[in-house]
Amino acid sequence: MNFKTLVKNGVYVVTDPVLNGRGHLDIVRAAITGGAGLVQIRDKNATARDLYAFTVEASRVCAEAGVALIINDRLDVALAAGAQGVHLGQDDIPAREARQILGPGFILGVSAGS
Repeated sequence: MNFKTLVKNGVYVVTDPVLNGRGHLDIVRAAITGGAGLVQIRDKNATARDLYAFTVEASRVCAEAGVALIINDRLDVALAAGAQGVHLGQDDIPAREARQILGPGFILGVSAGS
């Protein structure tokens, strides 16, 4: 999977309800309408169950539009909900181990400190 191909028009949207008070699905739909080729769901306060619930729906919406979906921090939710990738922070499972779990076709992003 070519990252440059996924990010159509250079648009990569990261959702976060804390920043704008809108729901993830509203943001996902707006991002797709606006031409995003990749959407990342970020929600530091959601329970695993809630994150999974709206990720399943977001995954369906993204798949219908041909847009890739990445989940922030939660490898388990990304796999269970059918996302195409996960973005891991420095306090999450190490990237090397995540790649072994995910295999080569899954998008893996990692935050870098420097």
